[in-house]
Amino acid sequence: MATARGCRGAAKAQQAAAAAAPRLLLLRHNRPGAVPARLVAAGDGSTGGGSRSSSRGDLNASLLSALATQFQRDSLPWIQDLITPLLQGPPQPLADTVSPEALGDPDSRFLDVAGVRLHVKSRRGYGSGTAGAGAAAQRQAQRQGQGQVAALAAIGDDGGNDSDAPTAAIGAAPGADAGAGPAPPVLLLMHGLNGSTFSWRLQLDALASRVGPGGAGGCDVVAYDRPPYGLSARPLGGWAEGDEEGNPYTLAGGARLAAGLLEQVMAEQEQAAAAAGSGYGGSSSSNSGSSSSSGSGRRRAVLVGHSAGASVAVETALRYPELVSGLVLIAPAISVDPKGFLARADLGQLLRFAWTRALIAGDDTGVNYVRRQVLKRKAEVEQGRLGIYTDERDVPQEVIDGFLLPLRARDWDRGTLMVYRSLQVAGAPQPLQQLRVPVLIIQGRSDTAVPLAAAEAVAEALRARPAVAGHAPVTELVVLDGCGHVPMDEQPEQVLELTADFINRHCTGPAVAPAAAAAAAAAAAAGAVPWPRGAEQPGTSTDDAVAARVPAHQQLEVASVQEAP
Repeated sequence: MATARGCRGAAKAQQAAAAAAPRLLLLRHNRPGAVPARLVAAGDGSTGGGSRSSSRGDLNASLLSALATQFQRDSLPWIQDLITPLLQGPPQPLADTVSPEALGDPDSRFLDVAGVRLHVKSRRGYGSGTAGAGAAAQRQAQRQGQGQVAALAAIGDDGGNDSDAPTAAIGAAPGADAGAGPAPPVLLLMHGLNGSTFSWRLQLDALASRVGPGGAGGCDVVAYDRPPYGLSARPLGGWAEGDEEGNPYTLAGGARLAAGLLEQVMAEQEQAAAAAGSGYGGSSSSNSGSSSSSGSGRRRAVLVGHSAGASVAVETALRYPELVSGLVLIAPAISVDPKGFLARADLGQLLRFAWTRALIAGDDTGVNYVRRQVLKRKAEVEQGRLGIYTDERDVPQEVIDGFLLPLRARDWDRGTLMVYRSLQVAGAPQPLQQLRVPVLIIQGRSDTAVPLAAAEAVAEALRARPAVAGHAPVTELVVLDGCGHVPMDEQPEQVLELTADFINRHCTGPAVAPAAAAAAAAAAAAGAVPWPRGAEQPGTSTDDAVAARVPAHQQLEVASVQEAP
């Protein structure tokens, strides 16, 4: 009996202890981005129902506070972005902008191409002969200002040859007989979203001195501002609705501008070469229809595209194959997903996208929306938060100023609105399998704008290109550790070495004969699709060993690498 009473007493004591102990409630939120699970004390249960009700009230208040905080952080900003442009009324003219040409550097040049005035910078054999020592001193000062990454001060040193004046023999390696050997290619540098020629400040001089037959240098390097960025003009109309090629803000229109610039560059080079008695050149232009008196073929270009500029480079190579001998794609913002963004988006994303499209369709609300987005981004950049480097603790003021300079150019807001309206987020991806030129991809492993897996997907699609005459077009992928979205800034020497080595190995072969170029152009024009199919172009060979590989198990999951607003 005593034992039974003891057992009952122990059980009652355990029950009392359990009743007195605080109870824990587990609050869960399974919605993505919601507050994490938390353990919250609900009360000790010893003071009756009133205490329990108070505890439940505290829990509810805590939950509502967490949800309100999350709403203010994650949802309110984009809701304000979509509502505020409707409430602001007609936008006032910008008072602090000037003509783009007033902002140019001593080595800037402005060329009219397909009705658009483009801002161009170039090195060796092509460009303004008046740049002189002033441009050299300015470039040296720019190089010395890039202290956030190791060795930047030394990049761009081309052995003292900082002159932009044309050489006696256009495109010839220094000291070489201009009438002998293969022609070095032209390099066309194409920046990404919100970039400019400033993006290539550490590459221009050195590429000219390193790329050429046998690595002797002597190639012509041209960088330009893709509208509506940098100091190029921002056309506000003048093309018919649905005219993809006439609209300079579409992929097709961007490719047309790139091809037109190359035609103009090569025409000037060939005229100067003919005057100097050079063996390089060929026909003066594909538009002129003339042929080379020397019988040589005309030179072609290697397109070097960064981020969104890489997709324009690919489009140019697909539409104008007679002009292109190779591609270097740096952090390529290229989608290979056949579904497209709209097919992958959830309901919330679709509603937000539809509202944004409705805003930018109006002239006033569109300008208000663009200004709000860009000026918020400007404030972040002014604080050194560019969001493109792996280490942004000490971004030089010269870099900040260089990226912000285009916002002083007239019509930057309306030009940005035009490109927003022209962005395509639906439709099939670019047919990479139709490219017949060697392609190098350079990718930062820590890139958050274009995920490393996206570059891997592009490389895999290119490796699947069909072989022609027993040879598969070259595809190489190099991944740089400790590097973000702008490898040419963070690891400029590595990018220079990789680019020059690849082009010298694969893209410095014989120039294309004028007849072959004309035949390729005619075949492209007669095809059922805007890109040519069929014959292999010169400059391809069997696939080389890839310098670095992304792990094959990583899967591509990019909401929109076309960088839609």
